[in-house]
Amino acid sequence: MATLIRRKHWTVDPTTGERILKVSKNWYGQYRDADGKVRRVPLCTNKTASTKMLGDIVGRVADEKAGLVNCFEVHRRRPLADHVADFSTFLENRGATAKQVHLKVGRIRKVLQAGDIATIGELTVSKVQHAVAKLAARKAAPALDEGRENFTRAEVAKLLRVKLESVAPLIKRAGLPANGAGPARTFPRSTVLALIERNGQSRGEQTLAYYVREIKSFSKWMMTDRRTGDNPLIGLHPPRVNERRRDRRPLSLEEFSRLIDVARASGREFRGMSGPVRAMLYELAAGTGFRASELASLTPRDFDLDALTVTLTGRNAKNGRTVTQPFPAALADRISAYLDALPLDLPVWGGSWPARAAEMLRGDLAAAGIPATLAGPDGPLHRDFHALRHLFTWMLDRAGATLKEAMTLARHSDPKLTTAVYGKARIHDLGRVIDRLPAFEGKSPTSESLRATGTDGAGRRGDMSQPMQITAPELTLELTLGSDSERHCSIANGENDARPTLSMTRPQVSTPSTLEADRERLNTSDKITGGRDRTCDTRLMKPLL
Repeated sequence: MATLIRRKHWTVDPTTGERILKVSKNWYGQYRDADGKVRRVPLCTNKTASTKMLGDIVGRVADEKAGLVNCFEVHRRRPLADHVADFSTFLENRGATAKQVHLKVGRIRKVLQAGDIATIGELTVSKVQHAVAKLAARKAAPALDEGRENFTRAEVAKLLRVKLESVAPLIKRAGLPANGAGPARTFPRSTVLALIERNGQSRGEQTLAYYVREIKSFSKWMMTDRRTGDNPLIGLHPPRVNERRRDRRPLSLEEFSRLIDVARASGREFRGMSGPVRAMLYELAAGTGFRASELASLTPRDFDLDALTVTLTGRNAKNGRTVTQPFPAALADRISAYLDALPLDLPVWGGSWPARAAEMLRGDLAAAGIPATLAGPDGPLHRDFHALRHLFTWMLDRAGATLKEAMTLARHSDPKLTTAVYGKARIHDLGRVIDRLPAFEGKSPTSESLRATGTDGAGRRGDMSQPMQITAPELTLELTLGSDSERHCSIANGENDARPTLSMTRPQVSTPSTLEADRERLNTSDKITGGRDRTCDTRLMKPLL
């Protein structure tokens, strides 16, 4: 039996120090659920409203006992944050890496927070579109103190809303100036303004498309997991991606050779990696197309130097699939000598360098005199570590690989990704194609060429008295076009000079009198065929069809 109660508790009066009994202002409902367990839930301060609320709870318990309860109602009352946490567990159990789970779930939470969406009922197409529009808006720039010319690292981190240890990499990546070194290092006003400008950029179209993709996958999962009866975002479409915020430009073969030579001779170490080790890493990245995190997971056991292959396990691959990738034979001797001195179970290129792979490559590019960023028609073109994967795909195209072979070696599931992003043609490559076109001649046509085409007046259709000869290796055909009623054709064989003449008579053209006679015959035919459009006259069959 359900009852309304108020919670009572003893407390001490701070004035008199006496113990007094206090009663809660809020009403509570106590009832037995469908399993017979006693439940106590908070209701409200109004007794009449609390009575109605408790009656609704008792009614739902009765429906549950009778098997009439809506299984989706329980999930609709739960906050979406709980469903997102369950979705994160689902991704982990499915085999997604921690980085993938963090990225996907983080995007979903940003959309829900921007749209102020807390329950399943509030998850609609219009609200998600509004949230994506807010995420696409440019961030408001923080105000700087007037007259302040230098800022500390802590002040810059607070202005940018980033971690303290992230300030130095941001400034180094942007190539901005700083004053001093160590803990006393300060940053001029121009540097801080440039960082605020970079940090305040709106999110790119590709990033917004990723947000829409993740929130749609979450909505579809809730329907598949029987948390809602339908997919509330079935009509949501991602924005059209017309530009890429970070476009890459691969190195040329001459630039890549220079990079390898400079890195191999370098005495600089980067996070424990010497110059020759970095050179071998660059060569394998350009020869296999593996990403930085994938290369960092390889062990000596993964290499088969006899078959010239390297195996990447599915738990370390981006697509989660194990792949055995061939690598160039020119690397076999150097890789074999390097792997002999390493333990079989430890990573070949271990350490924390993958998080700063672009910074590592940028240092070697600067030593080789190769720019890390180029100006492009649609914005800057970057040469980071992932650009070595673009170089791998570009070399596949230069080697004559088919689209299927390039997709397989690059481990792409979409041919548009291989052709439009990684296989983007460069302007000097297109110039070589144009150079292979036949040369354009500017000479005026001679009289012989005009006579051969019948455009000099001698071979016009109005003049049919000139003979026309067609010569084959052992056969000469001479066709004389005479009057409208006759055609003469003579064939000369190489073995016999006799020239038989073939006369062809042109069909007689119908005159008005003959057409009238034909009409009379058709009228007579209509009486026989019942008026159907049927005739045996071949001159009239085709016009009637």
